[in-house]
Amino acid sequence: PTWDTSDRGTAGMRIAHVMLSRGWGGAERFVLDLAKGISEDGHEQLVVVRQAFDRWEALEAIPGVSVCRIPARGNWDFFSVPPMVAAGKRFQPDLVHGNMARGSWMAGRLGKSLGIPVLITLHNYIRRKYCRNVDYFATITRDAARYVEGWGIPADRVRWIPNFSTFPPVEAPDLFRTEPPTFVALGRFVHDKGFDLLLRALRTTLDQAGPARLILAGAGPEEAALRSLSRSLGLDEYVDFTGWVEDVMAFYARGDVFVLSSRHEPFGIVLLEAMAAGKAIVSSLAEGPREVLDEGTAFLATLDSADSLADAMVRSIQDREESVRRAEAGLDLYRDRYQADKVIPQYLAYYRDIIG
Repeated sequence: PTWDTSDRGTAGMRIAHVMLSRGWGGAERFVLDLAKGISEDGHEQLVVVRQAFDRWEALEAIPGVSVCRIPARGNWDFFSVPPMVAAGKRFQPDLVHGNMARGSWMAGRLGKSLGIPVLITLHNYIRRKYCRNVDYFATITRDAARYVEGWGIPADRVRWIPNFSTFPPVEAPDLFRTEPPTFVALGRFVHDKGFDLLLRALRTTLDQAGPARLILAGAGPEEAALRSLSRSLGLDEYVDFTGWVEDVMAFYARGDVFVLSSRHEPFGIVLLEAMAAGKAIVSSLAEGPREVLDEGTAFLATLDSADSLADAMVRSIQDREESVRRAEAGLDLYRDRYQADKVIPQYLAYYRDIIG
């Protein structure tokens, strides 16, 4: 397509996004939701994705968004650069916004080719080499901002903008209406998510506090090992492996307490979703959660400790009044800080500052 480029003011910005990660997770959802919010504010967008990205049609369905699909077989895939740059030249963006390591590298190449500024969002602690042609940084945590400033990047080129969710918040928590109490958790079945710790913690919770259920949604390379561990711990009648879920809010509604057991979690959009759903939260003190949560909003556990996680889980179902109180506090925090209409304007302001 050919775009009208007669109005180059920031009132009608043109943003090119580059997101080339695999699969579907928090970063991919971030780009989709951000594109929707930017579209609603009246701006044109080009989104560069992998050819294999199976949700490109959802991006293209957003008004004012066009999608460029490239092979992206590696950071130095020269066959991917010409179609990306050609799409960029047709679109004539004011700014390139990259995400994740490969997306940051390729965003830098696109921005350099077009002679325009490049902004990236750090969703995790990527290496500096991927940011060679990057001018500005958005970080989802303050700790990540310090990490980037440690490279010698001027502070005025680094801005902390938290992650967000588009989930509408519930009116109030509605917990422990049925017995036994139910824990819910979801994510990719990989070592960093700590679902092995969660299963061991559930075993201890059952031994100390009586019957409870766990509904575990997700898939990944560790699924067989997790199912085997569940059987060996005698948890078959207490754990329900549901696979991936599309209706996440309906999934949260099935539980009373959301558990995040991650060993490594740069932010954790699932936490925001649980807060929006009015759930009580048990969380490890990984990088992101320790900036989002405190003892007033969640039951916190030592990192990489099944025993500490079990202690938090036991407290969450034994002191139910406190669970409801912390769920209410988390719901208020979500409304005040992490709902999309609180965060997307921060990105739009950053875009205007950079372009201006």
